Amino acid sequence: MTYDFSFWAQNLTNTGDDHAGRNGEILRTPQQGEEVAQKIGQVTMRTHGRKVAKEETRATLYATKAEAVLEVIWAQTDNLGRKAPVVGYSQIPPENHFEDFDNWAEQFVDSLDKFVIEIGRELPLTAKQVAREALSGIKKKQKVAQNKLKIGRTVGASIVLISLLAHPLVYLKFGSALYMTAKVQTLLNLPAASLLAGWGLYTVKQRKK
Repeated sequence: MTYDFSFWAQNLTNTGDDHAGRNGEILRTPQQGEEVAQKIGQVTMRTHGRKVAKEETRATLYATKAEAVLEVIWAQTDNLGRKAPVVGYSQIPPENHFEDFDNWAEQFVDSLDKFVIEIGRELPLTAKQVAREALSGIKKKQKVAQNKLKIGRTVGASIVLISLLAHPLVYLKFGSALYMTAKVQTLLNLPAASLLAGWGLYTVKQRKK
């Protein structure tokens, strides 16, 4: 899959337009820069940031289910002495393309680095490290969600199965006649696996008669 990587950075001189880029190209018009800023703002307004810090460097990740914004701040300041963040935006690989995540995260950091170089700044190694660590939080969150879904499905199926087998009236249909089997009642005190095994053997015997 291909992903949109967009970036925004403050102009360090505070005298001209701020910088914006998309997919390796610097955007030259204020309107294009505003479009990137709007994308970023839509994500940051809907989520809480997760911060990863190391010394003077900090990366903050804002992530919805489908989009991510990464803000990176390091020692470099503007002409007024204020920290000047660089912010990136991208779509997140969907759950059915979970194997793409590591490649996507590396592309995100690599694209961020290239954008910073294009605007005449330098992204230190520490900033790249905290950026990668922040992005890894999405992968951990997706793994937790997948595990919860699997557990939920397993538990749900078990509850339905046990509910059906534990019902006092269990019928078997042979031809046009219905027979109630009392043998199920004696199996109800056994674990689910034993109950299933016993029920399977009983059904086979009945069919052979």
